[in-house]
Amino acid sequence: MWPFKSKSASGAAFAEDAPSPVYVSERTCILDEDDGTLSVIIAFIFLVVVFIICHLIYRGTQRENAIERKRRAWQLGKGLLNPHREVGLLGLIEKIFVDPFVPASLENFVLFIFFLWFVFTITMGITRYYRKIWAVEMMGQHGIFNYISFLFFGCKGKDLTTVIYTHPIPEHSPFISDPQSTQKRDVDVDSFIMFHITAAMAWLFLGFIQIYLAKDGWSSNPVEQNKVHRVFGCFAILGLIAHVFFATRIAYHDPMNQIQLIQINYLGMCVEVTVLCYYGIMYAVAARNEQDKGKKHYLKRMHRYRMVTCWIQGIFGSGAIRVTFWFLWMVGHFFSPVWRARIDRGTCQTASVDRGEPLGSAESCWVPVFLNLSLTNLTNTWLIWILFRLSETTPRDRASFLSRLRSSLGVVGITIVTVPLGHYWPKTEYYIRGVLIPLSLQSRMSMLWDLEKSWNIDYYARKTRLTNFLHVQVFGNLEEELEHED
Repeated sequence: MWPFKSKSASGAAFAEDAPSPVYVSERTCILDEDDGTLSVIIAFIFLVVVFIICHLIYRGTQRENAIERKRRAWQLGKGLLNPHREVGLLGLIEKIFVDPFVPASLENFVLFIFFLWFVFTITMGITRYYRKIWAVEMMGQHGIFNYISFLFFGCKGKDLTTVIYTHPIPEHSPFISDPQSTQKRDVDVDSFIMFHITAAMAWLFLGFIQIYLAKDGWSSNPVEQNKVHRVFGCFAILGLIAHVFFATRIAYHDPMNQIQLIQINYLGMCVEVTVLCYYGIMYAVAARNEQDKGKKHYLKRMHRYRMVTCWIQGIFGSGAIRVTFWFLWMVGHFFSPVWRARIDRGTCQTASVDRGEPLGSAESCWVPVFLNLSLTNLTNTWLIWILFRLSETTPRDRASFLSRLRSSLGVVGITIVTVPLGHYWPKTEYYIRGVLIPLSLQSRMSMLWDLEKSWNIDYYARKTRLTNFLHVQVFGNLEEELEHED
């Protein structure tokens, strides 16, 4: 079947083909087919314009540390495809997709992430409060483009409700003994999502405050600053514990009927965040007990890198997954309904009732769901790449990041190939799932092994007498860095 949509394409099985647009205008739309297409085109134009502007700003305002950035790009990018080339494929990717988006400071970076992720996520809670249902809303991502399409061009906007997980929830949910009851399932899903999203928003906010004010935001007195940072850190950790607990709970009980591949990835993310937090705390404790100025500086920067990575990874469901969801939702708009259901999980999960599955079920939608999830992991890797450029890291961290990047690109590539391959030869999906499960496990285990190895090396280096050569290899030339900072 021709993958792109046409006027004759039948879409009766999909709720998205009977949209309920947010804005309706009496004027005639400038497009022949007034189905929200213009708002999607405007959104893509906006993203391209932002990309170009960031490149122009970066070229016009390259700072004095441009030489250092080139050196880091060379270290990060060389030798992936050809060890004799100065800058390989990753160096080129970094130049195009990373360098122009590196902010001036870590504080600006986390502020930008917090603001967008909060706006993208809070709409789900607002929908639950006013409409009494749980649904994925695109108001935060696409609402402004719907409005522009309506205001300036007289066109309808796209329906911003993409996946509906429950029917309206009763105000006072009674005890329901029938396990097959639709109302019981809605009440159970309400409980799962309510606790999960509340804990996630708590970790998003508490983690942001802890990172944003970590440098000197609490006090100009270094002693007081460190004390308050430690105390508030305890509250942030409690938020993380609650978030990991409820995320693990919803992944384990699986109210949306995900396949094991999806569950493994969600549970793996919970394990990764927990381990990152553990080693971040270990570095903080070691830095507090360390007397040597150079080693203390190194341990503090390792603590910061681990904890910011933990925050970014822990909030992937608040923002990164919604960004990639939005992107696939817009891309799917230009395809026929059948192909759209293999790209956009919203279209596929909306049609779950027509397949005899519970409302919002992902049981038959593993391809678009995993495509969304793999692109989310790649987006998080891009954010960590930017964090990498804002942090002082070691060669071990560079090697670990390269391994993570290769795994993310490989999984995304395999998933994209699955979209057409599984459509024409459905049996191949079972073999591809058999490949993706060990790849996902390998990626997580490799990261955990790198964290353990890095900590063991640092612990050994702190507890033994080092030669000058070993000191430089493990900790870098910290004396020069400290003199530069002073």
